[in-house]
Amino acid sequence: MKKLFLTIALFSLTLSYQTIIAEVIGKIPLGTNKSADNVIEVSFPDGWFSNKKKNPFDLQYFSQFEQITTGIFLYKKIDLSSKYTAKKLLEVHVNDLKSKREKFKILEAEKIIETDEKKLITVVYSGEKGVSRNYYKFSVVETKKPADAYLVILQTIIPSQWGKSKEVVENIVGSVQIK
Repeated sequence: MKKLFLTIALFSLTLSYQTIIAEVIGKIPLGTNKSADNVIEVSFPDGWFSNKKKNPFDLQYFSQFEQITTGIFLYKKIDLSSKYTAKKLLEVHVNDLKSKREKFKILEAEKIIETDEKKLITVVYSGEKGVSRNYYKFSVVETKKPADAYLVILQTIIPSQWGKSKEVVENIVGSVQIK
């Protein structure tokens, strides 16, 4: 009985600690990080760490407790056929993940923001794989100067952290630059 009580107490303490961290993480200042080739520059909160293992992204970071991930693909326009627009790249990446998930449905409709320097398209989906359910925020950043490139950003968030971490993932996407 004591072991059961101790296990429940430790589990509750762990959940409380994770909730406190999630609430505070939005207030943590962002630090600048660069891709291995120094082409992509992006800011992540303190405690985030890069994925050192082989992965398909040009840059990938995990939150401290790995409840949020951000992966970035770089596409230089000069390397793509003219049919690949920002919307087409978004469609390709969404369809790829959709083919690998169950119950894949839109959570937040597509939004487009355009400035003199860049164009940003975002959309959020939910989906399931095995016993896990996640939210997937897709963002395509089209830069106009100096690189003339596209960045496709995939952020994976566990649903219980979405409300608390939404501002954090938006700040990450807003900080992305190509050098």
